[in-house]
Amino acid sequence: NETIPRHQHRILELREAVAACNVRAGEHERLIEHVQKQESALHALISQLRAHVTDGTCLFCAHDHGSKEGLLRAVDANTPQSSALPDIQAQLDKTREDQRSRELHLDEEAAKLEANQRALTEAMDERARLDAIVAAFAQVVARLGIQFSGEADSLDIVDQQLQEHSTGQLERQRQHIAEAGEWAQRLQSARAAHASEVA
Repeated sequence: NETIPRHQHRILELREAVAACNVRAGEHERLIEHVQKQESALHALISQLRAHVTDGTCLFCAHDHGSKEGLLRAVDANTPQSSALPDIQAQLDKTREDQRSRELHLDEEAAKLEANQRALTEAMDERARLDAIVAAFAQVVARLGIQFSGEADSLDIVDQQLQEHSTGQLERQRQHIAEAGEWAQRLQSARAAHASEVA
């Protein structure tokens, strides 16, 4: 059955694809964790920096921003507001969706493979039963001197030979009965003649 190897090959491909999706998802998750730690550390440092601001002079470059509020506004303005997390999370979601889709197809292929294997097993069992019947039939007709090859067209020939054999058997039986009847009449006549002579 060519269908079974095709399903087996497809299942192997899908399993490899699911494994690859799982690897990519793991990479995305580790990257998200790394970025989260970096951003958390950066925000912690900025919070510490803001706590040490007392006037408008920058603690790093000594630039005077005029006031404490001016310096803090400059710090906020230069703090990265955008994050790579949304893009990475979107990639992770897409990978997981792709993985779920492939797993669904994998389940479908596995079900098809199981159904085909079951059908093949049933067909093989049925063929074994048919072969047993053919062998038994061939053995029976062989006792009558009839050869049966097991082919469908030879069954008609066997049937014809069986009819001929049956007809022949009946004819021989009729001949035997007629012959026995004839001998019975002869025996009856001989007994009658013998009885007359004795009298």
